[in-house]
Amino acid sequence: MTDAFDLDVASLLGMRRHLSIVHHLPGRIRLRIGPALWGIAKKVEDSLFRQALNHLEGISDVRVNMAVASVVIEYDAKQIHPDSWETLVRGDTEAAGDLLNQWLARNGQLLRYTLDEKE
Repeated sequence: MTDAFDLDVASLLGMRRHLSIVHHLPGRIRLRIGPALWGIAKKVEDSLFRQALNHLEGISDVRVNMAVASVVIEYDAKQIHPDSWETLVRGDTEAAGDLLNQWLARNGQLLRYTLDEKE
């Protein structure tokens, strides 16, 4: 399963152009997934997606609405600064890459282990 969900920073940064922030309050964000990514997202088991994200530090709940291609992520704003989401989705590529590298260094092994469990 990890092949389908590659943790390569360059690939993840490339996906940003297919994401948009629909609504964001500190502690809760709704992302819209563009058509180019929705095909990939449908192939990933909903429960696996939620399980992987729920294991990440600071994430408390993930809800996927396949009918409208959106994801709601509830998070602890003390652990994940709200501005981080803006940087990851809309920000400068270098700043988003730095932030993503920090995030993956902190959570990447756990995320990879969670995905490998489903293989």
